[in-house]
Amino acid sequence: MSLRNKLLEMLTVAMPENISKGMRAINTQNYTESNIKLGRQHEWSTLVIGLAGGASNDIIFITGNDGVILKSRRVGYTGSGVNAFIYESPIYTGGAQSTTQNPNAINPVTTLSQIFTGATVTATGNLIFSPEYSLGIDSQQAKGSASREIGQEKVLKPNTAYLFRLTSVDNQLEDVTTALSWYEGPIDLPRP
Repeated sequence: MSLRNKLLEMLTVAMPENISKGMRAINTQNYTESNIKLGRQHEWSTLVIGLAGGASNDIIFITGNDGVILKSRRVGYTGSGVNAFIYESPIYTGGAQSTTQNPNAINPVTTLSQIFTGATVTATGNLIFSPEYSLGIDSQQAKGSASREIGQEKVLKPNTAYLFRLTSVDNQLEDVTTALSWYEGPIDLPRP
C-alpha cells in the first residue's frame, strides 16, 4: 500500500462518515477550554489598593514538578499605568502563601505551583521575558484602564521560582488589579 493510500485510510478511519460531503461536522476546542474541562487550568487574582507612584507590587510564583504554561496575565489600574515584568530565580525572603482556584468544580486537579505575596525581594533574578507596558487613558473624563490581558502565553520551567512584578508609572497612588491563569501538566509540543 502506498504512503498516500495509507494516509487516506487513516483519515477515513478517524473522520466521521460523510464529513467530506458537508453532511457531518467535527467539533474542536481550544487548549484553555480543554484544560478547564480536564481540571488542569488554575487561577489567582488580587487587588492592591493605593500602590504608590513608581512603586512595585511583587508576586513570587513557584512552579511544581509539572510543566506550566502561563495562559493569561490580566492587569487593571486606576492611574496612568503599569509596567509588567517576569524574572526567573529571584532572591527573596518571607511572604504569605496565597490561595489559588480552579475553574472546574467537578474534577479539579490540585495545583503544584505556589504563589506568595508580601515577600521581600533582594535580587530580581534574570528578566526572562519581554516587559509589557500598559498605559491607560488620562483625560478629564476618565483615567486608568479596565482589566485587560497583557502579553502572550509563556512556558515556565518546572521547580523554578519566578518574580511577577508590576511597577506603577503614575506619580500618584493608584489601585491595581492582577489576575493569572495557568495550565499545569504535560506539555504536548514539541513531540519526540
